[in-house]
Parts: sequence; structure tokens; C-alpha cells
Amino acid sequence: MRFASANEQMIKELRGKFVRLSVNKYASNVVETLLKFSELDDVEVIVEEITKSHDFFNVLQDPFGNYVAQTSLKCTQV
Repeated sequence: MRFASANEQMIKELRGKFVRLSVNKYASNVVETLLKFSELDDVEVIVEEITKSHDFFNVLQDPFGNYVAQTSLKCTQV
């Protein structure tokens, strides 16, 4: 996870699935780790996908999705 190129490839493969992964008990940990250890451009891809989703408020209310949202906020603050 600490290799930017590996993270970038994983983000490309998971694109379009981050909302669903964010509300899954185990997959939400993967999303959080990608947020923490990826380049800012890649983090923006994940955050944009989640925030522009119709299910954004469901992610915020979900126990696992809420942690993803908190991590997103921490990782995008400069």
C-alpha cells in the first residue's frame, strides 16, 4: 500500500465501486488505507466518486462509511 504506482492501479481497478466498498465492513478498511497512502490526485478520485454519488448521505449514515468519510476529510485537508 505504500507504493504509489500500486495504489494508483488499485484505484483504477476499483473505480465506480468506492461507494459500495465504503459501506462494507472489510472493504471500507481498504478504501481508508488507499486514502491514507495514495497521492493527492488519486485521493481526489475516490473522494469525488463518493461525494458525487446519489448514495452519499447513506455512506455518511453507515457505521463503516462514516469512517471512510472522516478519513476522506482528514486526507484532503492541506
